[in-house]
Amino acid sequence: MMRPLVLALLIAGTAVAQPPGPDASTVSEAQLQLLLETFERRTLASYEAMQLLAVAIQEPDRISARGWDVAEVRDTLLGSWRIYGCDPFCGHAAPDPELLYSRAMQMHQRGRLAEADSLFNAAVERASSNRQRADFYYHRLSWDPDRNPEAAFADGLRYFPSHGLSLYGRAGLIARSVGRPASLRGWFAYWCLADLYRAVARDSSDPRISDLARRVADRYERAAPTRDGYEAEGFRAGQTITASLGAYGSCTTRVR
Repeated sequence: MMRPLVLALLIAGTAVAQPPGPDASTVSEAQLQLLLETFERRTLASYEAMQLLAVAIQEPDRISARGWDVAEVRDTLLGSWRIYGCDPFCGHAAPDPELLYSRAMQMHQRGRLAEADSLFNAAVERASSNRQRADFYYHRLSWDPDRNPEAAFADGLRYFPSHGLSLYGRAGLIARSVGRPASLRGWFAYWCLADLYRAVARDSSDPRISDLARRVADRYERAAPTRDGYEAEGFRAGQTITASLGAYGSCTTRVR
């Protein structure tokens, strides 16, 4: 679950803080009825649209109890927002980026892929920080399995180079490509993977990922060839060697 972050609207590269959105509990039953009637006429003012959307998300049962399709109300309100600006139906209110991200996931699950892409891109654009942008790219892999993980990690790291989840995920792709070698030379790649995970531990801004990466690095170090094993094959400690990383080419490391 992603942490809730302060709402921000990015305009010309500058983050401009926005006031918090409406709280559904402040909308009375009479107000809700009036909002729904105004919604039906498509004459909602900007703040009224935000109030109704708050109820649709936070307390959807209040809307369904009046015979309304909650999903239709949410889709219509969110659909009125465009990536750049708003139409007259929603004035100039900017939806929370996490809300946009959530709607992108829901639209994808309903098979509305183009709309999901637009909402996701809007979430990235309006994100309150580069860390949140990297989070969006990483977590999208959990509900959009057709996405290329390597590209998703690269997108996230472009925004936030110390994003721990993306660094760890990229290292995992390389480790899976190495797999379980069957020869001494293949096992040399374990030293490369130990170095790779230590780099993740060093570069990650998330101490939990750093701790995990260090443990994985230690496991690969222990799984690498023993001194007796590599000396029997004519290798010596400190010698520079090249090892295969499968689909990720090769690496250069030293015998230990």
